Parts: sequence; structure tokens; C-alpha cells
Amino acid sequence: MPSTCCANSGECCSLTPAEMDEGWATMFPLYKAEYARIADHVRSNFDAERATQLLSITEERPQRCPFLGDNNGCTIYAVRPLICRTYAVMNRDTIAEAAERH
Repeated sequence: MPSTCCANSGECCSLTPAEMDEGWATMFPLYKAEYARIADHVRSNFDAERATQLLSITEERPQRCPFLGDNNGCTIYAVRPLICRTYAVMNRDTIAEAAERH
């Protein structure tokens, strides 16, 4: 899989109101292994209160990724989910096809 580099712009981790209305705010399910890696990382790198906050997010259509930091960098970059790792590889059509299958 080609590697991608985070430009710390936050654009790929946030959606505009128009994109929200168009249905692009699809919450892709995490694989159990992905969630376990993220949970371990969060518990090890955030204080207990913030870790509890991050791991209890249940909103299905967040406009901004809860793991996007104040500096627009990914706070879980090393353990980010597959959907984030393939961001630059997949286009809207590919994502839409995947969303329809699931």
C-alpha cells in the first residue's frame, strides 16, 4: 500500500457542512484489532479523563475527527485506522461503493 504523509492541514479529517448534508459523513466501522490498537495508544498517551472522552465517542456523523489535534495533526497517527491510511488511495466513487456494500 502506498504510504501517505500528513500535511497537518486538517482538511482530510474534517467535513464541510455541505459534505455533511450530502452524506459523506459516513462512519466506517473499525476492525476489532484497529480499535484495540487505538484504545491502547489513547490510554498510554492521554490523561485518564481525555482517554475516557475519546474512547466513549458515539456520535455517528462527526464533522471533525475526534482524534484531530489542536494543531490539525492526527493524535493517533501511528495507529490510525485503515480508512485513514488509505485516504489518498481511495476516491469518492470507491468510498461510495464500499459504503453501499456495508
